[in-house]
Amino acid sequence: MSSRPLSPEEYMNHRQRIEDAAQGIHLDVADPEENRRQLTILDLIDQEEMLVSPSRRLHSYKVGTAHRADQPYLRLGSTGLVISTEHGTYHYRTMSGERQAKDPETGIAGLGELVAERLHGSHLTILGQQSGDANHDADHEFKRLALDVVRAVQAPVYVSLHGMSPNYASGFDDERSYDVIVGIGNNPSERTQNAAERVVSTAESLGLRGGINVPFLKISDRDGEYRVRTHDDGRIYPITFAAAASRTMRSSIESQVATPLAAIQIELSSNLRLVEKNDSAVNA
Repeated sequence: MSSRPLSPEEYMNHRQRIEDAAQGIHLDVADPEENRRQLTILDLIDQEEMLVSPSRRLHSYKVGTAHRADQPYLRLGSTGLVISTEHGTYHYRTMSGERQAKDPETGIAGLGELVAERLHGSHLTILGQQSGDANHDADHEFKRLALDVVRAVQAPVYVSLHGMSPNYASGFDDERSYDVIVGIGNNPSERTQNAAERVVSTAESLGLRGGINVPFLKISDRDGEYRVRTHDDGRIYPITFAAAASRTMRSSIESQVATPLAAIQIELSSNLRLVEKNDSAVNA
Protein backbone atom coordinates (compact mmCIF):
# COMPACT_ATOMS: atom_id res chain seq x y z
CA MET A 1 0.00 0.00 0.00
CA SER A 2 1.30 3.42 -1.00
CA SER A 3 0.01 6.85 -2.03
CA ARG A 4 0.55 9.51 -4.67
CA PRO A 5 -0.08 13.27 -4.90
CA LEU A 6 -3.28 14.43 -6.55
CA SER A 7 -2.99 16.00 -9.97
CA PRO A 8 -4.12 19.65 -10.21
CA GLU A 9 -7.41 18.54 -11.81
CA GLU A 10 -8.01 15.85 -9.20
CA TYR A 11 -7.27 18.36 -6.45
CA MET A 12 -9.74 20.90 -7.85
CA ASN A 13 -12.47 18.26 -8.15
CA HIS A 14 -11.81 17.11 -4.60
CA ARG A 15 -11.90 20.62 -3.16
CA GLN A 16 -15.07 21.50 -5.09
CA ARG A 17 -16.93 18.53 -3.62
CA ILE A 18 -15.92 19.56 -0.10
CA GLU A 19 -17.00 23.17 -0.68
CA ASP A 20 -20.31 22.07 -2.19
CA ALA A 21 -21.00 19.88 0.84
CA ALA A 22 -20.05 22.65 3.27
CA GLN A 23 -22.38 25.10 1.53
CA GLY A 24 -25.15 22.52 1.29
CA ILE A 25 -25.80 23.33 -2.37
CA HIS A 26 -27.47 19.92 -2.85
CA LEU A 27 -29.67 20.44 0.19
CA ASP A 28 -31.49 23.63 -0.74
CA VAL A 29 -35.08 23.72 0.46
CA ALA A 30 -37.45 26.09 -1.32
CA ASP A 31 -40.31 25.74 1.17
CA PRO A 32 -39.88 28.25 4.07
CA GLU A 33 -41.90 25.96 6.34
CA GLU A 34 -39.48 23.13 5.64
CA ASN A 35 -36.57 25.41 6.48
CA ARG A 36 -38.16 26.25 9.81
CA ARG A 37 -38.73 22.55 10.54
CA GLN A 38 -35.07 21.77 9.83
CA LEU A 39 -33.93 24.54 12.18
CA THR A 40 -36.21 23.18 14.89
CA ILE A 41 -34.72 19.70 14.51
CA LEU A 42 -31.18 21.14 14.74
CA ASP A 43 -32.16 22.97 17.92
CA LEU A 44 -33.44 19.72 19.42
CA ILE A 45 -30.24 17.87 18.48
CA ASP A 46 -28.23 20.74 19.97
CA GLN A 47 -30.03 20.30 23.28
CA GLU A 48 -29.46 16.54 23.30
CA GLU A 49 -25.77 16.96 22.38
CA MET A 50 -25.20 18.50 25.81
CA LEU A 51 -25.32 14.90 27.03
CA VAL A 52 -21.66 14.58 25.97
CA SER A 53 -20.53 18.21 25.61
CA PRO A 54 -22.19 20.95 27.70
CA SER A 55 -20.33 23.78 25.93
CA ARG A 56 -20.29 22.08 22.50
CA ARG A 57 -16.75 23.36 21.98
CA LEU A 58 -14.33 20.80 20.56
CA HIS A 59 -12.06 20.53 23.59
CA SER A 60 -15.03 19.70 25.85
CA TYR A 61 -15.59 16.42 23.99
CA LYS A 62 -12.50 14.91 25.70
CA VAL A 63 -13.87 14.72 29.23
CA GLY A 64 -17.45 15.29 28.16
CA THR A 65 -19.76 14.68 31.10
CA ALA A 66 -18.03 11.50 32.27
CA HIS A 67 -17.01 11.05 35.92
CA ARG A 68 -14.82 8.05 35.14
CA ALA A 69 -12.98 6.54 32.21
CA ASP A 70 -15.23 5.08 29.50
CA GLN A 71 -18.39 5.92 31.43
CA PRO A 72 -21.36 4.67 29.39
CA TYR A 73 -24.80 6.17 29.11
CA LEU A 74 -27.95 4.16 28.44
CA ARG A 75 -31.47 5.25 27.58
CA LEU A 76 -33.48 2.05 27.74
CA GLY A 77 -36.51 2.19 25.48
CA SER A 78 -39.68 0.17 25.16
CA THR A 79 -39.24 -0.84 21.50
CA GLY A 80 -36.71 -3.07 19.78
CA LEU A 81 -34.65 -0.30 18.18
CA VAL A 82 -31.12 -0.01 19.62
CA ILE A 83 -28.75 2.80 18.57
CA SER A 84 -25.14 3.20 19.70
CA THR A 85 -22.93 6.27 19.18
CA GLU A 86 -19.54 5.10 20.45
CA HIS A 87 -17.62 7.86 18.65
CA GLY A 88 -19.62 10.75 20.08
CA THR A 89 -16.57 11.91 22.10
CA TYR A 90 -12.80 11.76 21.59
CA HIS A 91 -11.62 8.16 21.34
CA TYR A 92 -8.21 6.53 20.98
CA ARG A 93 -7.06 3.90 18.53
CA THR A 94 -3.83 1.93 18.79
CA MET A 95 -2.25 1.42 15.38
CA SER A 96 1.16 -0.28 14.97
CA GLY A 97 1.75 0.15 18.68
CA GLU A 98 1.01 3.88 18.62
CA ARG A 99 -1.99 5.35 20.45
CA GLN A 100 -3.69 7.94 18.26
CA ALA A 101 -6.42 10.38 19.26
CA LYS A 102 -9.47 10.34 17.00
CA ASP A 103 -11.72 13.38 16.77
CA PRO A 104 -15.28 13.18 18.10
CA GLU A 105 -18.00 12.67 15.53
CA THR A 106 -19.92 15.70 16.70
CA GLY A 107 -23.70 15.75 16.70
CA ILE A 108 -23.98 11.96 16.59
CA ALA A 109 -24.71 11.42 20.29
CA GLY A 110 -27.36 14.16 20.24
CA LEU A 111 -28.98 12.71 17.13
CA GLY A 112 -28.94 9.19 18.52
CA GLU A 113 -30.57 10.38 21.74
CA LEU A 114 -33.24 12.36 19.91
CA VAL A 115 -34.16 9.52 17.55
CA ALA A 116 -34.29 7.00 20.40
CA GLU A 117 -36.45 9.34 22.46
CA ARG A 118 -38.93 9.99 19.66
CA LEU A 119 -39.13 6.33 18.59
CA HIS A 120 -39.08 4.95 22.15
CA GLY A 121 -35.89 3.06 21.35
CA SER A 122 -32.68 2.50 23.30
CA HIS A 123 -29.56 4.63 22.93
CA LEU A 124 -26.06 3.99 24.23
CA THR A 125 -23.08 6.30 24.10
CA ILE A 126 -19.82 6.96 25.97
CA LEU A 127 -19.92 10.20 27.93
CA GLY A 128 -16.20 10.95 27.58
CA GLN A 129 -12.76 10.13 29.02
CA GLN A 130 -12.45 7.31 26.51
CA SER A 131 -9.39 5.08 26.85
CA GLY A 132 -9.84 3.19 23.59
CA ASP A 133 -12.18 2.70 20.64
CA ALA A 134 -15.20 0.44 21.03
CA ASN A 135 -15.58 0.19 17.25
CA HIS A 136 -11.99 -1.02 16.84
CA ASP A 137 -10.89 -2.81 20.01
CA ALA A 138 -11.59 -6.54 20.04
CA ASP A 139 -12.74 -6.41 23.67
CA HIS A 140 -14.41 -3.33 25.14
CA GLU A 141 -16.80 -2.66 28.04
CA PHE A 142 -19.14 -0.74 25.73
CA LYS A 143 -19.41 -3.69 23.32
CA ARG A 144 -20.53 -5.93 26.15
CA LEU A 145 -23.12 -3.42 27.35
CA ALA A 146 -24.55 -2.94 23.86
CA LEU A 147 -24.80 -6.71 23.39
CA ASP A 148 -26.60 -7.05 26.73
CA VAL A 149 -29.13 -4.38 25.70
CA VAL A 150 -29.76 -5.91 22.26
CA ARG A 151 -30.41 -9.26 23.90
CA ALA A 152 -32.52 -7.83 26.73
CA VAL A 153 -34.96 -5.99 24.45
CA GLN A 154 -34.79 -8.71 21.78
CA ALA A 155 -33.95 -6.01 19.27
CA PRO A 156 -34.93 -6.57 15.64
CA VAL A 157 -32.80 -3.56 14.61
CA TYR A 158 -29.36 -2.43 15.78
CA VAL A 159 -27.74 0.74 14.39
CA SER A 160 -24.15 1.80 14.99
CA LEU A 161 -24.36 5.51 14.15
CA HIS A 162 -21.27 7.41 13.00
CA GLY A 163 -20.11 10.63 11.39
CA MET A 164 -17.78 10.97 8.41
CA SER A 165 -16.00 13.70 6.49
CA PRO A 166 -17.78 15.38 3.56
CA ASN A 167 -15.14 14.34 1.02
CA TYR A 168 -15.84 10.66 0.31
CA ALA A 169 -16.45 9.93 -3.37
CA SER A 170 -15.94 6.80 -5.46
CA GLY A 171 -14.00 8.57 -8.21
CA PHE A 172 -12.42 11.89 -9.09
CA ASP A 173 -15.11 12.50 -11.69
CA ASP A 174 -17.96 12.17 -9.17
CA GLU A 175 -20.07 15.32 -9.12
CA ARG A 176 -20.70 15.05 -5.39
CA SER A 177 -19.59 13.21 -2.29
CA TYR A 178 -21.68 10.71 -0.34
CA ASP A 179 -24.02 12.11 2.30
CA VAL A 180 -24.95 8.73 3.79
CA ILE A 181 -23.07 5.43 3.68
CA VAL A 182 -24.49 2.23 5.17
CA GLY A 183 -22.24 -0.68 6.11
CA ILE A 184 -23.72 -4.17 6.24
CA GLY A 185 -20.71 -6.50 6.26
CA ASN A 186 -19.78 -9.02 3.58
CA ASN A 187 -22.58 -11.54 4.11
CA PRO A 188 -25.64 -9.57 5.22
CA SER A 189 -28.87 -11.24 6.21
CA GLU A 190 -32.03 -10.36 4.32
CA ARG A 191 -33.15 -8.25 7.28
CA THR A 192 -29.89 -6.30 7.27
CA GLN A 193 -29.97 -5.79 3.50
CA ASN A 194 -33.58 -4.58 3.62
CA ALA A 195 -32.86 -2.16 6.47
CA ALA A 196 -29.91 -0.68 4.61
CA GLU A 197 -31.93 -0.28 1.42
CA ARG A 198 -34.65 1.56 3.34
CA VAL A 199 -32.08 3.99 4.77
CA VAL A 200 -30.58 4.71 1.35
CA SER A 201 -34.00 4.99 -0.30
CA THR A 202 -35.08 7.52 2.33
CA ALA A 203 -31.86 9.49 1.87
CA GLU A 204 -32.26 9.59 -1.90
CA SER A 205 -35.89 10.72 -1.58
CA LEU A 206 -34.51 13.76 0.27
CA GLY A 207 -32.04 14.57 -2.50
CA LEU A 208 -29.06 13.03 -0.72
CA ARG A 209 -26.44 10.70 -2.13
CA GLY A 210 -26.43 7.35 -0.38
CA GLY A 211 -24.74 4.01 -0.84
CA ILE A 212 -24.29 0.57 0.72
CA ASN A 213 -20.75 -0.79 1.22
CA VAL A 214 -19.59 1.60 -1.49
CA PRO A 215 -15.85 1.90 -2.26
CA PHE A 216 -14.42 5.40 -2.11
CA LEU A 217 -11.16 7.27 -2.47
CA LYS A 218 -8.98 7.63 0.62
CA ILE A 219 -7.51 11.12 0.36
CA SER A 220 -5.31 12.56 3.10
CA ASP A 221 -3.73 15.94 3.69
CA ARG A 222 -0.11 15.60 4.76
CA ASP A 223 1.66 18.88 5.46
CA GLY A 224 -0.49 20.66 2.91
CA GLU A 225 -0.08 18.01 0.21
CA TYR A 226 -3.16 16.02 -0.78
CA ARG A 227 -2.46 12.37 -1.52
CA VAL A 228 -4.66 9.43 -2.52
CA ARG A 229 -4.04 5.91 -1.28
CA THR A 230 -2.86 3.48 -3.96
CA HIS A 231 -1.57 -0.02 -4.46
CA ASP A 232 2.19 -0.31 -4.85
CA ASP A 233 1.70 -0.47 -8.63
CA GLY A 234 -0.07 2.91 -8.64
CA ARG A 235 -3.67 1.73 -8.95
CA ILE A 236 -6.18 3.47 -6.69
CA TYR A 237 -6.72 1.55 -3.44
CA PRO A 238 -10.33 2.26 -2.41
CA ILE A 239 -11.68 1.73 1.09
CA THR A 240 -15.18 1.11 2.40
CA PHE A 241 -17.23 1.61 5.55
CA ALA A 242 -18.70 -1.88 5.26
CA ALA A 243 -18.31 -2.62 9.00
CA ALA A 244 -17.32 -6.15 8.04
CA ALA A 245 -14.40 -6.58 10.45
CA SER A 246 -15.25 -8.69 13.49
CA ARG A 247 -13.99 -5.96 15.85
CA THR A 248 -16.62 -3.43 14.70
CA MET A 249 -19.69 -2.90 16.84
CA ARG A 250 -22.02 -3.93 14.03
CA SER A 251 -20.26 -7.17 13.18
CA SER A 252 -19.50 -8.11 16.79
CA ILE A 253 -23.11 -7.79 17.91
CA GLU A 254 -24.53 -9.43 14.80
CA SER A 255 -22.32 -12.50 15.32
CA GLN A 256 -23.38 -12.97 18.95
CA VAL A 257 -27.16 -12.57 18.68
CA ALA A 258 -29.17 -15.71 18.00
CA THR A 259 -32.47 -14.00 17.17
CA PRO A 260 -33.11 -12.43 13.73
CA LEU A 261 -31.44 -9.02 13.65
CA ALA A 262 -30.92 -6.22 11.15
CA ALA A 263 -27.47 -4.86 12.06
CA ILE A 264 -26.23 -1.82 10.15
CA GLN A 265 -23.63 0.92 10.48
CA ILE A 266 -24.71 4.36 9.27
CA GLU A 267 -22.18 7.07 8.41
CA LEU A 268 -23.49 10.64 8.10
CA SER A 269 -21.48 13.36 6.38
CA SER A 270 -20.64 16.42 8.47
CA ASN A 271 -22.88 18.53 6.22
CA LEU A 272 -25.82 16.69 7.81
CA ARG A 273 -24.55 16.86 11.38
CA LEU A 274 -24.31 19.38 14.17
CA VAL A 275 -20.70 20.59 14.28
CA GLU A 276 -18.83 21.91 17.29
CA LYS A 277 -19.00 25.59 18.19
CA ASN A 278 -16.06 27.75 17.26
CA ASP A 279 -14.03 28.73 20.35
CA SER A 280 -13.26 32.23 19.08
CA ALA A 281 -16.91 32.86 18.29
CA VAL A 282 -17.99 31.68 21.73
CA ASN A 283 -15.37 33.75 23.52
CA ALA A 284 -15.90 36.93 21.46
